[in-house]
Amino acid sequence: MTTTDAAGRRDDLLLDAPVPWALPLPRDLVRDERAAWLARAADDVAASAAHWPAEAVELLPAILEHALDSRGDEGLVLFLLSPTAPACATLRIAVLPSPGRAAVARDLRAAPRTALVTRIEGAGLGDGAEWVHGAPMPGGSGEQLAGLQWCFAGDDELVLATLDPVPPPMLAHVVDLARELVSGLRRVRDDGDWLAPALPEGVGFRTGEAWPDPAAQAASVVDAAGPGGAGR
Repeated sequence: MTTTDAAGRRDDLLLDAPVPWALPLPRDLVRDERAAWLARAADDVAASAAHWPAEAVELLPAILEHALDSRGDEGLVLFLLSPTAPACATLRIAVLPSPGRAAVARDLRAAPRTALVTRIEGAGLGDGAEWVHGAPMPGGSGEQLAGLQWCFAGDDELVLATLDPVPPPMLAHVVDLARELVSGLRRVRDDGDWLAPALPEGVGFRTGEAWPDPAAQAASVVDAAGPGGAGR
């Protein structure tokens, strides 16, 4: 995604998507463009998911159309396809105004234990944090969907990546791909790469500790809820 600031300077979000498992979702398509894109995308995604059960592959055109309908105005939105099992999710990446690193750190410290806040070091965007966030399952069953968010914050701007909540068993099949994409994301401007500095101490796990195992993480988020407004 390429934008320019008020002074006309370049500001690029660069992402090496592992084709065919991550499909960028376009926005502002007119009717004929939309139909043509959906037809091409459905063929491409079905070919990638040929190892899935036939009944799952048949649902992909409708899932893609729903993903396009719910794309929103985020800067970069990807449709993720699990290479291991019938599972898919949407990854949203946005550059937003920052309330300041201290405010982001305060929100993350206040997150419930089920959010599993983890410190990130050395990603393409610099240093940041990852946490689990949840949403109610449609239909009022009382069960929870689970997703992840990543925040790389400066004092003026932040980059927020959101893996939309999915049923917890599906999270384990898409989380590694989402982490790979977020880890490799770069923001390049005319004055060089934008890098988030480290968050204040007291946020996340000890320096150098590995990210939680995705299967164990997915099993532990039935009651997960994201931190109160970090990056929002």
